Amino acid sequence: MGRPLLRRRRRAARQIFDTDKAAIAFEQAQAVSVRSGTYIAPEDALTPLGVIAREWLAEATKENTVSNRQALVDNLGPLDRTPVGKIRASTITAWRNQLTGGRPWQQGKPLAESTAATMVGQVCGLLKRAHEDGMIGRVPVVKIPKAAPERAVSRQDLLTVAEVATLITATRDGKPAPRQKNGRRQPHTKDTPKRPEAARMMQAVVVGAGLRISEIAGLRVQDVDTLRRTITVNGQVAPGGARWVPVPKTEKSHRTIPVAVETILVIAEQLREHPQLDRSGPVFPYRGTSRSVKDRVWHDRASLGSVMRAVITAHGLREVGWHDLRHFYASALIAAGSPASEVQAAMGHAKASTTLDIYTHLWPKADARIRDAAAGVLDLVRAEKGQNGEITASDDLTGDDSCAVQ
Repeated sequence: MGRPLLRRRRRAARQIFDTDKAAIAFEQAQAVSVRSGTYIAPEDALTPLGVIAREWLAEATKENTVSNRQALVDNLGPLDRTPVGKIRASTITAWRNQLTGGRPWQQGKPLAESTAATMVGQVCGLLKRAHEDGMIGRVPVVKIPKAAPERAVSRQDLLTVAEVATLITATRDGKPAPRQKNGRRQPHTKDTPKRPEAARMMQAVVVGAGLRISEIAGLRVQDVDTLRRTITVNGQVAPGGARWVPVPKTEKSHRTIPVAVETILVIAEQLREHPQLDRSGPVFPYRGTSRSVKDRVWHDRASLGSVMRAVITAHGLREVGWHDLRHFYASALIAAGSPASEVQAAMGHAKASTTLDIYTHLWPKADARIRDAAAGVLDLVRAEKGQNGEITASDDLTGDDSCAVQ
């Protein structure tokens, strides 16, 4: 280190430390950190975490990745302007408590525990990135549980066949408001109009194919093979219904699902009533009055969610959503004897553990299989002994000298 630079740093240090001795000691420590490669420039350590997060956001290309990273940026709260060098484990813990207890920057609305845990992991990833770039000396160790696996679906939460039929019928028929004796509506009530047939048909297709809400919204004409009776999931709709986004073929959500002829007939009915000349267009086009996207043709999570909520509210049905129809489909596969690997493939889960976390308790118990296997073994023993009758306890489980337990 040159003498002029050393003198300038000592003069700057004297403005911070009370004595020359303390300033020189600090300077020597800094010189050691420079030689060892651990020196952190003060201006780097003062970089706000929000700046690093936005750089990370700008690197995303996939729609879902952009959405997830944007959600973090929108929920950094006090961390947004906190210098990266001043973030401690306690800082992150306090921020996480705000996420789950009520976010001041979002009118006190909390986030789910799993969502907060995911965001904590993202922040730790940003700090690791800052460490690798030489902006901080170490990454804080945050002792917060990882994101919990998706909650298992209990049997009582599953829709029954009758409930599914009622939901689809209610979506189709609408509901008139209560009437007075003169035939007029009762005060402060209104008729619930019939929903477009497409809404009912979309529900039926989800029941028959287990599609996610963004996948049924993004179902294209060319994705349906009426001869082979399959539906191929190639993509989904971006938030807002602005465009269709392809799913990489390397991802498990890219899949071909065998479906029943009844599901194909539902889709055929929709296309017969609303012909789609463009095979890359949606099977179920958006026909609402969106103000955010000009000439919108795709449904999305928000538009389909509003349809479901309106039906549930009008008919006083159990609070369910599109994902409950997907769970109903999975439970039907399990009841029919499909193994976990087949259910995983049909549902498009990235990991078999996800399928098991959600549905493992729905598979039949192994007791019956164990008894059948044991019976088979005893049959072999009986055949070896040349017996045609049943094996009795006295013949096979006890000997002549056996005594009863008192």
